Amino acid sequence: AGEGYEQGAMLDNSGGNTDLNSMLDSMITRCEEGGSGPAKFMCGSCGKVMARKKDLRRHVETHLDMTHPCGICAKVMKTRSSLAAHYSIYHKNEVSSPWSMI
Repeated sequence: AGEGYEQGAMLDNSGGNTDLNSMLDSMITRCEEGGSGPAKFMCGSCGKVMARKKDLRRHVETHLDMTHPCGICAKVMKTRSSLAAHYSIYHKNEVSSPWSMI
């Protein structure tokens, strides 16, 4: 994940991010491991299980037929977190926040 960029903070005021997050959440199922212990979360597309919902939300995004182009060099990423990492590595001196460019 990109340093300095929180996935949940992306485009919060546009409404588009809220719809995408709702779609991602609908693809995640909460499951219990053997009825005890901490809750786990499972991807509805491939069955992958992770302990943290935010990590699985990032994973589930890879199953969607979506791309996220860089606004500076036009490189295309599969997830928002990959785009954030790209900005922080390759364009950190060119933009203060990648989400202000969308």
